Amino acid sequence: MANENSGRPYESSQAEPSAASSVMVLTPTSKCGQPERPATRKGIFEEAGTIPLADAGYHYLGVCYENLTVIGAGKLTREVESTDKSLLQASAVMWNFPSFVMKLFNIKTGSTRELISGFYGVVPAGQTMLVLGRPGSGCSTFLRALANETSPFVRIEGDVKYSTIDSHEARKFYGGEIIFNNEEDIHEPTLSVGQTLEVAQKLKHPKKMYDPKDPATYAKDQTDRLLRMFGMPHVIDTMVGNDYIRGVSGGERKRVSLSEVFATNAAVLCWDNCIRGLDSAIAVHFLRCLKEISRATGMTNVINFVSQYQASEEVYHTCFDRVTVIYDGRMVFAGLVEDAQLFFIRQGWEKKPRQTTPDFLTACTSVNERRIRHDYDGPGVPQTPEEMAAYFKASPEYQKLLNDMRDYRAEHSSNKHADEFRAAVKHSKHRGTGKKNSYKVNFARQSVVLIKRQANLVRSAPKDLIIKLGSNLLQAVVVGSIFYKPAANASGSFAVAGGLFFTILYFCVFSLSEASIPPTVMGRALLIKHRKLGFYNPAAKIIAEMLIDCGVYALQTLVFASVFYFLLGLNTEAETFFTFWFIIYTTYLNLSVMYRMIGSWCPVLSVAIRFGGLSLMLVLTSGGFIVPPTLQHRWAGWISRISPVAYAFEALMSNEFRTRTLTCSATDLVPHGPSYTDITYQGCTIPGATEGDADVSGSTFIGLKYGFTSGHIWRNIGILWAMYAIYAIMVVLGNTIMVRDSGSASSKLYKRGAVIQPLQTTHSEADSFTADEAKEQVQKRSVFTFKNVCYTVQVGGKERRLLDNVTGIVEPGRLTALMGASGAGKTTLLNTIAGRQTTGKVEGYMLLDGKPLGPTFSRCAGFAQQGDVHEPYSTVRECLQFSAVLRQAGQYTRQEKLAYAEEVLDLLELGPIADALIGSPDTGGLNVEERKRVTIGVELAARPDSLLFLDEPTSGLDSQAAYEICRFLRKIAARSGLAICCVIHQPSGDLFEMFDSIILLAAGGKTCYAGPTGPGSSTVSQYFGRYGSPLDPGANPAEHLIATIAPVGGTEVNWPERWQKSNEAAAILQRVNDLEKSSEAVIPMGSLSKEDTAPFASSFAVQFKELLIRNMRAQYRDGSYWTTKLVLCVFIGLFIGFYCYQMQHSVAGIQVMSLSILVAAQAAAPVAFDSACNYQAKFGIYLARERLGVYSWQALVAALLVVELPINLIAFTLLFLSYYWTVGLESSAMVGGLHWLAWAVYSIYTCTFGVMIGALSPSTFAVGFVLSFIWNVINALSWALVPWPNMPQPYHTIFSWLSPLRWFYGSTMESTLSSKAISCAANELTTFAAPSGMTCGEYAAEFLATAAGYLINPAATSSCAYCQLSYGSDYVQSLGYEYDNMWRDWGVLIVHCVSNIAVAYLFTWLIRIRPLYKK
Repeated sequence: MANENSGRPYESSQAEPSAASSVMVLTPTSKCGQPERPATRKGIFEEAGTIPLADAGYHYLGVCYENLTVIGAGKLTREVESTDKSLLQASAVMWNFPSFVMKLFNIKTGSTRELISGFYGVVPAGQTMLVLGRPGSGCSTFLRALANETSPFVRIEGDVKYSTIDSHEARKFYGGEIIFNNEEDIHEPTLSVGQTLEVAQKLKHPKKMYDPKDPATYAKDQTDRLLRMFGMPHVIDTMVGNDYIRGVSGGERKRVSLSEVFATNAAVLCWDNCIRGLDSAIAVHFLRCLKEISRATGMTNVINFVSQYQASEEVYHTCFDRVTVIYDGRMVFAGLVEDAQLFFIRQGWEKKPRQTTPDFLTACTSVNERRIRHDYDGPGVPQTPEEMAAYFKASPEYQKLLNDMRDYRAEHSSNKHADEFRAAVKHSKHRGTGKKNSYKVNFARQSVVLIKRQANLVRSAPKDLIIKLGSNLLQAVVVGSIFYKPAANASGSFAVAGGLFFTILYFCVFSLSEASIPPTVMGRALLIKHRKLGFYNPAAKIIAEMLIDCGVYALQTLVFASVFYFLLGLNTEAETFFTFWFIIYTTYLNLSVMYRMIGSWCPVLSVAIRFGGLSLMLVLTSGGFIVPPTLQHRWAGWISRISPVAYAFEALMSNEFRTRTLTCSATDLVPHGPSYTDITYQGCTIPGATEGDADVSGSTFIGLKYGFTSGHIWRNIGILWAMYAIYAIMVVLGNTIMVRDSGSASSKLYKRGAVIQPLQTTHSEADSFTADEAKEQVQKRSVFTFKNVCYTVQVGGKERRLLDNVTGIVEPGRLTALMGASGAGKTTLLNTIAGRQTTGKVEGYMLLDGKPLGPTFSRCAGFAQQGDVHEPYSTVRECLQFSAVLRQAGQYTRQEKLAYAEEVLDLLELGPIADALIGSPDTGGLNVEERKRVTIGVELAARPDSLLFLDEPTSGLDSQAAYEICRFLRKIAARSGLAICCVIHQPSGDLFEMFDSIILLAAGGKTCYAGPTGPGSSTVSQYFGRYGSPLDPGANPAEHLIATIAPVGGTEVNWPERWQKSNEAAAILQRVNDLEKSSEAVIPMGSLSKEDTAPFASSFAVQFKELLIRNMRAQYRDGSYWTTKLVLCVFIGLFIGFYCYQMQHSVAGIQVMSLSILVAAQAAAPVAFDSACNYQAKFGIYLARERLGVYSWQALVAALLVVELPINLIAFTLLFLSYYWTVGLESSAMVGGLHWLAWAVYSIYTCTFGVMIGALSPSTFAVGFVLSFIWNVINALSWALVPWPNMPQPYHTIFSWLSPLRWFYGSTMESTLSSKAISCAANELTTFAAPSGMTCGEYAAEFLATAAGYLINPAATSSCAYCQLSYGSDYVQSLGYEYDNMWRDWGVLIVHCVSNIAVAYLFTWLIRIRPLYKK
């Protein structure tokens, strides 16, 4: 049924297909020059309703570009911004504000460079174009430019048009119709596949005039189509997962990413490395689907795939219409796929046998792989990118391209494709969506969809919610029992105020530590992706998150309040309780969105964490408990007006004390004693009391003590909600402005002062190493054999065999490949024969020259894992030197070890990047191929005795980079005589021929073949050909072997059984047995030297030294790490110092001084958080790569404990200097010296505490919760909030002594406050009347003889004024501290440092080391 609307190009028939034919009927509705399409078409989507696109939109645009040039910012190389540079930048002390402003307005300054230059071409509607080039050549840049993405670049020059729509109009109105899909698979990991795709479909649901189905039905239908297309309906309810959360496989996750892009139903799609992670069958299927969809709908697809998978000629010619070849930013060919191969052959390049056209085209841009034709007799072959680009522009293929561009312009200028596209986009949008955006549904519907998604996220991670609620409950029970029901007297009123303030302190720390900031900053990648796909406005996501948070936070605060409130002994009336709960609920929401606001406006995580820590100190200090508003300086009081904690604390205090009556106990009356029994002549020490009255109303008390008004409860709650709204608006603005795709960091990062050498572009094949020398090296090496190797693990209480009697030989000087189908056990076999299995049951024999392996085999053999895990802030040379120093035998001197590392640098041709940092995706650094070479180099630098194992060394590389890695491996084998054994996954024909031997595994870890490949793969081909599976002349041997032993749908041939019965298997086994028989007697263990049996080549001292140097260097080079600590401590010290500036020596003033020390001590929490996260990162490297034979975990823990001591000592010394004198503490040399010594030990305690928290936390996610709980408990037990005399049992007798803060506060408060003479303010004096005929002094003489205070007017006969305290020592003693114990308390703090170290070692072993060796 044809649709009369011109904006809809086709309809998919929804009728049931007939029995005779199941086809999709595509009816064109526009005849404006579009290609004719048959009414019926058979293929992948032959059944009606299977095409995975909405029946909406208009796709016949295409793209045409002329003189396209992209200018990028920065240089190819740059120096790392280390700590000194970070601190020297005046604006970088807190925030690099100029950088922030430039990011805000997308201003790029400094040096620029051309990324791509002078590109011409056209991709008509309905066609697909393949983009080929080496990594770094500009393929991704080209695709971004075609997709109209400008934010990552300084500018884009030239003309790009989609039909007659220019780039400016497309960017303004049609961002969601022209899409760039990068290669990263970013998703919400805890959502299921079905939930992920249904959300995308709902957000792209077209207007009902195109599809009458409701959004839910539409989304389910489209999701089913996509999953069927990709062959994975079975995973619809499986979590997507990521690197840390288990979910679908990597290939399935890639298919989820591709499905999300299909949900956009865009007209132009640019796919960057879209088949990375897909196996060959799925990759081919996807490309064929893409081609069929393009032909059917007019969609234009531009594809760049950089993969080791070797695309067949059939795929190249049937799935692509055009191809563009890029060489270092220059277009060296663009045209039809059938013209490309002949063009480069005519240019002078030779195409190897079995080399596919895509590989050949890319090889022509690689100086190491291309070869000039032997029969070429034309003019000089162009070599450089500029020469090859000029050759193309002088060729007839270029003229043909210009003609195609001219025809495209003519067709689209004479037809109405652009108008129909505009109309289709307009009509597919829901009402209220707006014209100038890329969204399909309006803001309200976006919010509804995202609210449901956010609710699913909460439901999909019940463990996280349980952890939060458990933490809330545990904290309420523990701390509530510490504050348990204080009396309604003078000291009890302070404890109640402390308990109420702790409630705010807890949620302040909890909202920061539960990771409000990291998800906001780290979640930008997903937000950028979805915004580019036109799914939703960032504001809708923020609203959805905050609405769901409202429910979750209500539950959390209710759990906490239900326990803590009654343990604190607060008013039991329902109204008061629910008001208390609503206040802390509102405060929790405020603090959470405040931290989220900080994260949304900060450019990087380190800056966000810095500001989070500073804001924590600011809101707590200005909250009204530390410095009551009545004592705040007028010039600093404005801070409390913008602090949510100040309003929350006043509301909590007013809510409780408005109904509370405080009564002085007998000991709180002045004077008191046996002689004083008449209340008429006594006064109450509670502020607000009158002469002769022992009772004080709570409202009067908080008015005089804190300046609070009981009637402000709901006013303050209203202000808090207003602040919440302001913060929420700022979050929305921050996420809207700061969320920009800056592209990937691709520049090399060098250490400071490095001499940057030009990168080597050619590699000489000549080698001074002669054949005789190579043979001599081989003879020095051992033959590695393994016989009847089995490996069994426990799965669900049952044994499962992963390897089944595998036998093989790895010979010196030769490359051996381990190959097999997915799940066959390739990596398992490699780990087993390399001696790296620590769990399960290993059976069989692993032998060197027929001898059993010694105890040092794992450290003497090199093992390069698949993941290139290195210290990001180490240079290439430093990585190799680290390995050489720690892993080479003790017979070599340090100079010899370092010299050998330089030899390895030269061998792997790493010299030009020797001083480049490894880097990371966020900071820049080495590319994938260079990282692989470094990984191999690190193992070679260890000077392995005989063997080098490699797990998928070519994984993730393009064919040319994989060729380079294998070339290096052959070079290593030839020069060193090492036996090299690699796991290889689907190599190209060229790569396969580089291997001398192959061990082929079938499912279940069973051997199908083990032996030589032979010249041109002849030996292995003959073996399988003998059993009915010959190799075609042009076929890829690797693909043929995998397809033979593990074809799709299975095989009836039992290849493992055939191998066991073959002569080849018998010959291998015979040779293994011969080697074993001819070997010498096994050396008894008792005759081995200590060095021969040691698990590590270097001593503990050497390990500790090298680890300390490496970690110290890394922290120095990570400029933000130390800068954050220094800035945090200085800011906290200055803020506290001036907020509490020169407090009066009154009772309240002394209390403020003591609490200022408490607040300053809170700097340890964010500093320890950094240390704990650093522990997690370094142990991640250790567990991933360095735990076997490199260094011991004990040495690593020791280095992590020591490495931060200097910077922490400097940071806390600066904190001490920033606040000590400004607050007005004791200035004598002895007291000041002890106070600094206390801070010095406290800095050590913070180091050890951070490492301990890291050891206690099973993951980085758990660090915040563990830190929050422990930190709040030791604060509550410190006696500063609940004085020791008022602390209930068993805390009074036992647990309070275990708090390190009790000893820190003891040494600091005892020394600095004790000698202060106290002069009470007028509102602090307790007044009482003297009996007739007596002076105040005479009447109170007996009381004053033992009292801590003094009379102001002893000669008076009425209104006797009494000051409760004479010296600061009286206040310190009321808390439970003693002046005479200050040095003892300082010493006990040192004991806590030692105990932290012991706990760190214990839990490192329990949580990380012991599980590795559980059987």
